[in-house]
Amino acid sequence: MSGPITSLLRPRVGLALGGGAARGFAHLGVLQVLEERDLRPAAVAGTSIGAILGGLWASDPRTESMRQALVEYLRSRRFRDVQLDYLHDDPKDKSGWAERVARAVKRGVFFGRFYLKESFIPEPIYREHFVQLLPDARIESLPTPFAAMASDLISGRGVTIRTGTLRDAALASGAIPGVMPPIPYQAMVLVDGVASDRVPVRALIDMSVDVVIAIDVASDFRTILPSLRRGVAVHDRAGMTTEWNLREVRTRIADLVVWPDVTAINPLDFPAALPAIDRGRDAMIAALPKLRSAIRRAWVLRWAGQTRVARARRLTARGWLGSPPVTI
Repeated sequence: MSGPITSLLRPRVGLALGGGAARGFAHLGVLQVLEERDLRPAAVAGTSIGAILGGLWASDPRTESMRQALVEYLRSRRFRDVQLDYLHDDPKDKSGWAERVARAVKRGVFFGRFYLKESFIPEPIYREHFVQLLPDARIESLPTPFAAMASDLISGRGVTIRTGTLRDAALASGAIPGVMPPIPYQAMVLVDGVASDRVPVRALIDMSVDVVIAIDVASDFRTILPSLRRGVAVHDRAGMTTEWNLREVRTRIADLVVWPDVTAINPLDFPAALPAIDRGRDAMIAALPKLRSAIRRAWVLRWAGQTRVARARRLTARGWLGSPPVTI
């Protein structure tokens, strides 16, 4: 069999691409493997970088053209003007004093704007980036069903965007608070979807899929233990605990959770993050036996309404997974 998993006889696979900044390039490696194995997703949902790359793939489901578009964007002057790699502390950094001074100056400029303005990157400039990266298309007309996860600062709820322009959806889902501007939409003010659903598994529940793959490219909380000698480190770790537990509960409704090993990737250094593509490939190849088992299981169970997706719908209706996101 060839082509997307869309026939009535084959379970439909949905792909949830999580947020994680430059580490999200691993999503491209995952998509490459699925494409090569004739397991193309029938629907895609993404948060933050997952929404940007997921939307790019949903508009043109060919990973080679997707990689080319990314490389061209990363080489552009427009992208270089907003590089934020200097904000990430690398314990292995061996740069000289001049480079460190320059980085400190850049950080000073960043935090000055961060505290005094709505965002470090003005909205007109932020929008220009998506004009180069994403096509001028409506989500409803994409060849592959797509959803982007954002967060509403007014209601505090997650927002699943399934209509409107692809660029606006990606703008909202990737709007890191303080760095990119919040995006007004109807009576809402939308920012990065990571605040409400880092891996948007729940967004796929109503997209007619039988099997859900969740790709989590955030740091694995369990394998990274920072020094807890400073109060700020203890405070940050406590916040991570809350986010980790919530994420773990929500990703349990997925049939398969894939964790690419991207811990060594600087999440803010996009040009240097292309190796994450290979990490995504490695993780997805290793997970293929479990994916095929999940597809076979869904094939048998979906007619009885016993798939994980069907169960997730029931749990969501009962409120066991928290307030469901608003869908627009």
